[in-house]
Amino acid sequence: MAPLADEAGLEYLLTLSRWIGYDGETHFHSNVLESVSWPSTLLAATRRIGVISTIHTSLHNPVILAKQLATMDHISVGHVGLNMVCGWNRQEYEALGGELFFSHQDCYQHVQEWLDIIKKLWRTETAFA
Repeated sequence: MAPLADEAGLEYLLTLSRWIGYDGETHFHSNVLESVSWPSTLLAATRRIGVISTIHTSLHNPVILAKQLATMDHISVGHVGLNMVCGWNRQEYEALGGELFFSHQDCYQHVQEWLDIIKKLWRTETAFA
């Protein structure tokens, strides 16, 4: 299927990051795949399509994610992207033990610190401490 997507001219795929679906008749988003692992398989099967992984900053360890994204970048030869979200779904955060920030200032301060760690890891030639 991936070569067909390349041939169709698709430019990118933005993954959805959902850990718990919704109740109700349709159980909307109950079967969403994890947004770092499965896109890696798509990257290995495409030539041009960018794949953007959506992650929740307070649910993903920045050191682990930095390595996952670097691995995806090597697989795709530069076609990986990152969509960072702060989250909003209290049920997901409570179930996973994450911190759901309600203040914009706290939220974006956390995101900045998180992103600074990832950037430092990617830019540092020596062991990161």
